[in-house]
Amino acid sequence: LDNIYITTCSQDLIYRLNFSSNRGQSWSNISPKNKQIKSMNIKVVNSNLIILSIGTELLYSTDKGITWEQGAELDELPNINSIISTRIGLLANSFNNNACEGIYESTDGKKWHTVSTTPEAINTRWLKYNNYNYDIYGFDIAQGILKSTDNGFNWTNFHQGIPAGVTIYDMALSKDGNLYAAASNQKIYQRLANINGVRED
Repeated sequence: LDNIYITTCSQDLIYRLNFSSNRGQSWSNISPKNKQIKSMNIKVVNSNLIILSIGTELLYSTDKGITWEQGAELDELPNINSIISTRIGLLANSFNNNACEGIYESTDGKKWHTVSTTPEAINTRWLKYNNYNYDIYGFDIAQGILKSTDNGFNWTNFHQGIPAGVTIYDMALSKDGNLYAAASNQKIYQRLANINGVRED
């Protein structure tokens, strides 16, 4: 792709959002002006929409970051930890003080509302989306893996077979529906599509 977005962090822990329209040959700083950014999450939805979470703010841009607009404020100004695109819109989760504060959805990235009214029942730090079967996965490095088939409203435990005390650092989904999880014991766990249990490599 010609258009590339990356985040950078200075030694004094100030984040910047950078954009290249020529495959990385040159870069420009498109960070929202007059903001000292201590945390940042970006979701490039398409060429006409970028979502940016900065602490308790949700911003969006429709002109590749030249200008930024404030998204609708959410209850209690949650810290958005990750944003994913699903087949019906956008989904975001808030994670603060080692607990999930809520799951939120938006159809356009501008207005958001709560999906999960009982976030204490789940504890997802990051969200992942399976573009092939439309399932949503949430995982926390200390709590394991959860799965939702109804766009984040209900969640079920999905980490059976991973030993207790093992920390999940990241996960990926393959085209055939298999799930792969990288763990703290230097092993990769695989869960085959439509088969219970996991195997380790």
